[in-house]
Amino acid sequence: NSLVKIGDSSASVLVGLVLDGASSDPATATNGEMYYNTSLNVFRCYQNNAWVNCTGGPAKTNVADARSMGTGSTITQTMNGWTFTLTKLSSNNYFGARMTNNNATSHTFELFEIQTTPSDSHYDDRKTITLAAGATSAELETAGITGDIGYNQGLNRVVFEIFDITDGTHWIWTIFYANSASNGRLISEIERY
Repeated sequence: NSLVKIGDSSASVLVGLVLDGASSDPATATNGEMYYNTSLNVFRCYQNNAWVNCTGGPAKTNVADARSMGTGSTITQTMNGWTFTLTKLSSNNYFGARMTNNNATSHTFELFEIQTTPSDSHYDDRKTITLAAGATSAELETAGITGDIGYNQGLNRVVFEIFDITDGTHWIWTIFYANSASNGRLISEIERY
């Protein structure tokens, strides 16, 4: 029975454990290894033959005035090998959402979408998507409602829950769109667990 003990509960001085740091995942690893990623500022653990965050990473949030954006303009957020893009599709402030796989391998994930409109109606959708390395998804919104993020007046909220079957990570992409006579506030927040 081998144990590693750091510190002494009776000591008045805290003794810390220091792990190696690196700016990217090591090319070879064994399940159970961990290190501190200095680029992402998170602890990374090698589990189930893949590098994942040991804990949830910090959320990334972008805020924009959608009315000042021209048609075709984008809001892009990149996080942990993925790019999340909102593209303005029309002058009526409708947006489309897409993901790009910047990883070296293909990934398969389950996508759940919940959308709330100003009238409080809901659109729910579930689908499985596989993206090859370097590939960009079709629009993620519910089939038949392409480019449905955004309305001329009111609040629209879309939540995409993304479960990566390939590496076991869980993403939540929340998009709020609040449009009034004076501005169109677009908020995109991405969290990875």
